[in-house]
Amino acid sequence: MAKVRVRRDTNKLFVDFTFQGVRCREQTLLSDTAKNRKQLEMLIQRMEAKMLLGDFDYAEFFPGSKNVCVNR
Repeated sequence: MAKVRVRRDTNKLFVDFTFQGVRCREQTLLSDTAKNRKQLEMLIQRMEAKMLLGDFDYAEFFPGSKNVCVNR
């Protein structure tokens, strides 16, 4: 189950989730506001739905991530 969390040092949000048995944490440039949390919650819902269907493409959700090649 993915969660929206906040880095206390920067007050920026990140997504914390497990994919293919690997814990992943993807940083965002979004500040910790109710609107931004809701935006990330909606992203998480889409991610989890695709994971359930076996159709999750890491690069689709986090194109610039260093984890893209690790999770293929």
